[in-house]
Amino acid sequence: MTREITNIEVPLGPRTHHILIGQGLLSEIGPHVRRVAPASRATVVSNTTVFRLYGEPIVSSLRESGYDVDVATVQEGERYKTLESAAGLYEALTSYMAQRWDPIIALGGGVIGDLAGFAAGTYMRGVPLVHVPTTLLAQVDSSIGGKTAVNLPEGKNLVGMFYQPKLIVTDVDVLRTLSKKCVVSGLAEVLKYGFLEGRDLIGFLEANLADILALRPRQMRQVVAWCSKIKARVVSQDERDEGARAVLNFGHTIGHALEKLRGYGSYEHGEAVSIGMAAEAIIGTKVGLSDDRTATDVVRLLARAGLPLRIPASSAVEVAKLIRLDKKARDRQMRFVLLRHIGEPVVTTVAEDKVVSVLGQVNHIVDRLL
Repeated sequence: MTREITNIEVPLGPRTHHILIGQGLLSEIGPHVRRVAPASRATVVSNTTVFRLYGEPIVSSLRESGYDVDVATVQEGERYKTLESAAGLYEALTSYMAQRWDPIIALGGGVIGDLAGFAAGTYMRGVPLVHVPTTLLAQVDSSIGGKTAVNLPEGKNLVGMFYQPKLIVTDVDVLRTLSKKCVVSGLAEVLKYGFLEGRDLIGFLEANLADILALRPRQMRQVVAWCSKIKARVVSQDERDEGARAVLNFGHTIGHALEKLRGYGSYEHGEAVSIGMAAEAIIGTKVGLSDDRTATDVVRLLARAGLPLRIPASSAVEVAKLIRLDKKARDRQMRFVLLRHIGEPVVTTVAEDKVVSVLGQVNHIVDRLL
């Protein structure tokens, strides 16, 4: 059976790789992996929930393609994205006698991708990595670009590296098993691309929002491909997040601070990013960068998607303190991606006292804009 596959190149010189997007790809993954990582052994890294849902067709296809397959599972959730979990993977890999040429298949969402990617980049100084993202957020964002990391008690993603995969296999059929909460969380990253890219993508999302929320296959293939192309383009321009790629952090400065403040797991990542995007759009208006229409459009579309918008009460000062530790801060300045207009992001700094003042007003302003 010939399947319709969208093939997107991520052009990075010797680290160039491809994103394959389609339906029913899990049962056909073996030959794709063998083309980029010919070896005798492969290790699938996942959690028990995801592996139970999707592991069998991947393992079968890898075995049919000549791999001896081992499986390493980790505990589920952001709070387990730690150095201790990475050490557990190293122990598993050594027990399997995995060699430098044996690929790791990261089967899961953003946590699995970050953790397995970190292990792949550090075990034996680097082994081939293949991402198989199983959440909307991972499919459109976290699996693309080579960022891998684990958390420390002091903050999120503080230990990590840039390590590019050999291949990304994105099967939109797996999205049908996600909870509505997880789908809506992933939609935050999709909307982020719309706010950054401009009215064409925003128009598509507004017109197809109900079908996207219902996970209609045609619309999901379109939206995942559209977002993946944007991410691939930005990454090819700035692989190590030193310039143009910074715009992809829209909403993440405040979002990461909220995740740390409330405890990992209190928010889905996309929920925290949604609150961050609403707040950062409002900050843009308060510093005179944009007009009220921009913030209004951002807030109302996030609300239509069912995403949260409001910062927890009495959190403004604490959020500002945590932003200082964020990797996007420089010289103790509050560094943000703000919007001049939809489709025109700007990376800039804002005085800390201004940030605290605006954060204290965000919920009232959100209510007014709605």
